Amino acid sequence: MQIRKLRRLENINLLVVSKDSKFRDETKSLFSTLKNYEVASSCMQIKELCTLIKFDLIVIDNEDNDFIDIFENLDKECMPDIKIVILNENSEDNIQKAISVGAYSILIKPLNIINVKLAIIASLNQSKRNDKVSLGHGYYLDSYRDRVYNKSGKVIEFTKLEFGLLKLILENKGSVVDYDMIAVEVWKGKNMSIFTMRNVINKIRTKTYYDIFNNASSKGYIIK
Repeated sequence: MQIRKLRRLENINLLVVSKDSKFRDETKSLFSTLKNYEVASSCMQIKELCTLIKFDLIVIDNEDNDFIDIFENLDKECMPDIKIVILNENSEDNIQKAISVGAYSILIKPLNIINVKLAIIASLNQSKRNDKVSLGHGYYLDSYRDRVYNKSGKVIEFTKLEFGLLKLILENKGSVVDYDMIAVEVWKGKNMSIFTMRNVINKIRTKTYYDIFNNASSKGYIIK
């Protein structure tokens, strides 16, 4: 398994954002087989590199607690989906911020450089999955994280019933999910009125868009 992952690294473009030369050198020494290993210490350098190379993964050494500014000032189209953030301290606020920008992994200093390697390999391995399931209009389900995002990368918050109903219809894409199936799979056999179910459907549509699924002749719902 390890050999297969390391071979995959030969095709990986990695960008490390850090002002710590020792950290950059140690990280580079771990990944001598990478296709491209680039370093940057400012937004300007990141922008320049991203116009030249499509990076698979970015590691941000958050020395100045400015990684939120980095993400906000960069074009989302050039920013790699896979992000690893390294924090200086175990701050709940910084951890929450890292999660909000979609960090695949969060590391806290002081750290063992081997843990950086493991985080990179694990994150790349996660990205091999077919995680993103398009819901149309820029919305998608990240099946690995079990969350729905809009086109700006913001998490759409659903209740348990809303998310369960959306996933059920999506898992049966192309087929009508009838009311009986919804009652069994989402409400788990508890009392469910058509009015309550339609109310949940309307809330999903309000949080996304109306045509995310279609009505099926008063039988149920379908995503085509």
